[in-house]
Amino acid sequence: MIAKLPKIAFIGVLFFFLSGFISYKPSVPAKSQTTYVYICVTENSYAYHFDYYCRGLKQCKGEKRKVSLSDAKGKYKRKICGYED
Repeated sequence: MIAKLPKIAFIGVLFFFLSGFISYKPSVPAKSQTTYVYICVTENSYAYHFDYYCRGLKQCKGEKRKVSLSDAKGKYKRKICGYED
């Protein structure tokens, strides 16, 4: 009985370590980590907003659009709103 104990312990430890590798979940893909912001789509708009209810975005008379942060800075040439700075 005592001679079998180290084998059982070894198998238990081995199972413990291997079970961690089996249930490994890969990190979240970069696509779902995209940060979205809100912009006002008018000629005079110049800012992006993290908060849809921002004081600056409430003044928008045109369409409010949800876009990626990189698009807001690049494609739309927006800077962060002064109320959220």
